[in-house]
Amino acid sequence: MKFKDFDKDDFGFKEVQDLVMKDIIHGFMDNTFKPQNKITVRQAEILLENSTDEEVEVEMEGDLTFGKLAELFVDTLDLGETGSFEENVETMKDAGIFTEVEYTANDNVPRVKFSIFLHRALNN
Repeated sequence: MKFKDFDKDDFGFKEVQDLVMKDIIHGFMDNTFKPQNKITVRQAEILLENSTDEEVEVEMEGDLTFGKLAELFVDTLDLGETGSFEENVETMKDAGIFTEVEYTANDNVPRVKFSIFLHRALNN
């Protein structure tokens, strides 16, 4: 799928296109992807359901932060026991999902970053 605001030279394009081809992620009705927009917990929940074919029930709401993302991935993808942000980050590093963490637990997650992490989770 071709997005008006996201092309092959953009960071994360390959990962997003792979998720599009697997029918996991979709753009918006106006043919945009909005890669730098923050992702919500509900959107993350839907994408995880699309990728695992399992119902994902999340107790969180609002915008997805890196703290929520780490907890959600560790729990939903059965990577181990959820713990503190630092423990969840280490679990995700061990799983090859996070290669670096330059964010705090309260920073919002952009759509493109979530897509990259999800792609890594599904392909590691």
